[in-house]
Amino acid sequence: MKAHHKFFAVVLAVLVAAVGVGAQTEGGGRVAGSGGADSTFKPKVRAIAKHTVPKRTTRAGKTAAQYEAEANKFYDDKDYDSALVAYQSAVNIRPSANALYRIGWLQNDFGEFDKALVALDRAVIIQPTHSAAFLEKGYALRRLKRISEATVALKKCIQLNPQSSIGHYELGVLYFDQGQFENSVSMLQKATEIRPDYQDAYEELGIALRRAGRNDEAIDALNRSIELDPESGNSYMGLGDVYFYGTKDYSKAVDAYVKGLEYDKDNHVAAYNIGWSYNDLGNFEDAITYLDEATRLKPDYLAALNELGYANMKLKRYPAATTALRRSLEIDQKNGIAHYYLGQVHLATNNRAAAMAEYRQLQTLGSEYAAKLYKMINP
Repeated sequence: MKAHHKFFAVVLAVLVAAVGVGAQTEGGGRVAGSGGADSTFKPKVRAIAKHTVPKRTTRAGKTAAQYEAEANKFYDDKDYDSALVAYQSAVNIRPSANALYRIGWLQNDFGEFDKALVALDRAVIIQPTHSAAFLEKGYALRRLKRISEATVALKKCIQLNPQSSIGHYELGVLYFDQGQFENSVSMLQKATEIRPDYQDAYEELGIALRRAGRNDEAIDALNRSIELDPESGNSYMGLGDVYFYGTKDYSKAVDAYVKGLEYDKDNHVAAYNIGWSYNDLGNFEDAITYLDEATRLKPDYLAALNELGYANMKLKRYPAATTALRRSLEIDQKNGIAHYYLGQVHLATNNRAAAMAEYRQLQTLGSEYAAKLYKMINP
């Protein structure tokens, strides 16, 4: 990520020449600095359900088949606690692959991944061609961070059922988690080919494409996700990330992030990225609004405090700039950008001695900004 700096017109030409910035120069140019995370997107996982007291109890003395039929009815009615009890009663009498698979599915749903694996392993021993059991097994192993085993299980699911859109989706997400973005793209594209209305797959595909550097395709995938679900805040966040980190189109990034914040109000990275973008676009008032929000959500957010100091400095609100930058330095005294900006604030308020003190701090830190600040102090 980058950070901003500013200075007076009297040293502007000297500074631009010294720093050697490119076409995005403004108010003295831009310099490398600290930033936020590289994504506002929050990967999806199945929500963990909470156990409740079974709503319906099963009468004793039934056969395994009767218990399983009853459990299937509970399962279809989404009465999962009652279903789990009934399936367990069935397998205690006579295990079946279907009942064990459903037990595994339910225990995954309850976040009991180790227990789920016990049932799913039994299911695939009874029926080695049970693709859905391998799918659930892969999911449980992924959640337990047993990545190589999860990969094997999901590949087996796809081998048994090449038309498993969920199998391709899960394997695509698993590859993404490992940083194998092209492999992730391949699996997620297959998921969308099998099921053209698979909104989650388009959403994850857009993120994988962005990380693979395929920004135009990422935009298409995320727009398709939004077409399928216009209230998908995560897709808007993903779209904002493509524009912010990928194409550097900060105006479009703002539009996407603002929409995303309607559904994810506490996303501090999105608030920061909007503030950074507004600073880049020269809209410092709006930048302050979002940077204030970012620091409210995450009070120790160094990059946001630095940007807040920069925005206030551009508006010549020097006390506010000083407050933000000193807050940043309270969190990290080695924060070179904050020292650099604070030195500029001191220069703007004709306090050369204080600016030199910040320069000496930067020298002590071995910061690249020391020489740049010195040129401002002694143009």
